[in-house]
Amino acid sequence: WKLPSGHRFKLREYMLIAKDISCHTRQQQLLEENLSEGLQRKILLESPILGVIQTKVYWAAGLEQDALLEIIRCLDSAMYAKDETIPARNKMIIVRMGIVAIGGRILGRNSVYGENSILLVTDQLISGPMPRTLSYVAVLSLDQSSLIRVCEQYPSADERLRRAQARTAVWRGFVLHGIKEQRRLNKSSMIEEARIQTKLGFVAATQRSSIFNALRTDDVKAVEASLA
Repeated sequence: WKLPSGHRFKLREYMLIAKDISCHTRQQQLLEENLSEGLQRKILLESPILGVIQTKVYWAAGLEQDALLEIIRCLDSAMYAKDETIPARNKMIIVRMGIVAIGGRILGRNSVYGENSILLVTDQLISGPMPRTLSYVAVLSLDQSSLIRVCEQYPSADERLRRAQARTAVWRGFVLHGIKEQRRLNKSSMIEEARIQTKLGFVAATQRSSIFNALRTDDVKAVEASLA
């Protein structure tokens, strides 16, 4: 069985770039298998990931140190090639290398995605596109089941994340309701606009349609800017 030359080149390139990730995985396994949890946490205190999470994950603010270090201990590393989709449902990911595109946003090193979705359980509230790689990408990911285990160990973390979960769910619900209401209003406006245009001449209707579409475009841009 012989791979095409193009596939062989991509495989060699991937293995070369993924070397650091493999090294990190082996080091993590070595720590977990040979050191006590307390000593592991002391080592993780020096990890740059600690600062990333404290700075960019809002619900991590105020968590007791041991709970935060346990979260870092639960992070899994993975490597993705260009033009791959990163599975991010019920996960929080931290980009460690490369560039990722998500719904018009570009994420680079130490960017965090999914810090809200990892808290939610209702499918209607878990929205958003899956991240797609624009280059070779290394990520650290935390899944919801691991976060639940940490909360079972640390009651204060459980209480903190429950409050964050409630606020996130309420906000997502509010946004979804607003989107549905806006769609309903837009549909009503379009019907009314169609009625008006049937009473106008061709020139007047065309000019009015151009103005109407321009206004709608400006509204969309304003909403996108407010959500950015």
